[in-house]
Amino acid sequence: MAIDGDRLVAGSPKLDPAGTHYGAAYVFRRDAGGWTEEVRLTLPGSPGPGNAFGSSVAIEGDVVVVGAYELDRAYVYRRNGTQWLEEAVLTGADTTTGDIFGWAVSISGGRIVVGAIYDHSSGQYAGSVYVFVWTGTNWVQEATLNGATGDVFGSAVSLSGDQLLIGAPGHNNGAGTGYVFARNPNGWVQRAKLTASDAEAYDLFGGTVALHGALAMVGAPRDSEAGFRAGALYVFQSRCGQWVQTQKLLPLPGDGLGVSLGMDGTHAVSNSYVYFTPPLPSCVPALSRWGVVVMILGIAAVAAVRSRKLPKLGTLVCAVAWTATASGFEPNFNAPHHPEHVLVRFKPATTA
Repeated sequence: MAIDGDRLVAGSPKLDPAGTHYGAAYVFRRDAGGWTEEVRLTLPGSPGPGNAFGSSVAIEGDVVVVGAYELDRAYVYRRNGTQWLEEAVLTGADTTTGDIFGWAVSISGGRIVVGAIYDHSSGQYAGSVYVFVWTGTNWVQEATLNGATGDVFGSAVSLSGDQLLIGAPGHNNGAGTGYVFARNPNGWVQRAKLTASDAEAYDLFGGTVALHGALAMVGAPRDSEAGFRAGALYVFQSRCGQWVQTQKLLPLPGDGLGVSLGMDGTHAVSNSYVYFTPPLPSCVPALSRWGVVVMILGIAAVAAVRSRKLPKLGTLVCAVAWTATASGFEPNFNAPHHPEHVLVRFKPATTA
C-alpha cells in the first residue's frame, strides 16, 4: 500500500474480488465524502495465476507503479484527466527470468527504483536494485546497484529525493542491514550502512524500510525481543552526515511489527501501528529527539486504558478520542474518550 496526498494505491496480487483477474492494484481518492475507488488497474486480457501483479505499489502525484515480480516487470501508469493509462513496462537491462524484478518499488522526484531480489549477477541471491529516470517522454534506466552474496538486496526500497534506502535482510546470516545511497553528479554512491544495535541472526533487519529526508525506519520482522518473531522497528536519524539509531520500537504482546512499513515525514505506518512526529498535544511531553508515539485503534487500546496494564512498548502517557469530521476521523484532544475510537500514546521504551 502507498499514499500520496489525497490518493492511495493498494495492491491485490492474488485473485481480485471480481474473479476476473489474478492480480490488481486499486487507486482510491479522498474527497469530502471520504475514500472512494477511482480505478482498478489490471493486466490486459484475462491473465491467469502466476504474475503477482500488485505485489508492490508506489504512487507520486499522477504516477502509479505496480510490481509484478513473477513476470519480472514493473508497470507505470499515469493519470490523464479521469483515465489512468499504462505509460511504460519496466525491466532491467540485464534482467533474466526468475530475478524477481518488481518485488519492491518506490517513486520520488521523477525517479523509480525497483528491487530484483534473486538477481545473481554479483553472487548467489545477492539481489539488485534498478533506478529509472523520467526524461519527459519516457522512463530510462539510470543505474544498477548490486548487493553481495546472500544479501537479498532490494527486498525493500524507499526513495526520498536524492537519497535511497535499500533493505538487505539476508546479510550476515539473516541479521540484515540497510544501505543508504545518495545521488551526486557522478551517480549513486553508498553513504551509510545501517545495522541494528542488537542485531541477531535471522531477525531479517531490512525486510522493510522507509525514508524521508533525515529520518529512516527499518523493520526487523523476526526480531524476538517482544515475543518469538514478534518483530521490531528501528528509527535512525542523520546527524551531520552520520546515520545514528535513535530508537527501537516494539509491538504489544501477541502483536507483530515490521512486516510492512511506510513513512511521509509526519507519521509512519507499520502493520496496525502509527508513529507520529511533533508537534504533539500538551498531554504528551517531549519524549525524545523525534518524539515517536503510538496509535492503536479498537478494543486493545480501550483495554489498555481501562486496566492501565502498560505494554512493553513503554509508559502510557495519555489517551485521546477521535472525532468524525468531513475529511475523516481526526484526533480530538479535549473530548471525552469514546471507547470505539481511542488514540493511545506511549512513551518509547528505548531511546538514545
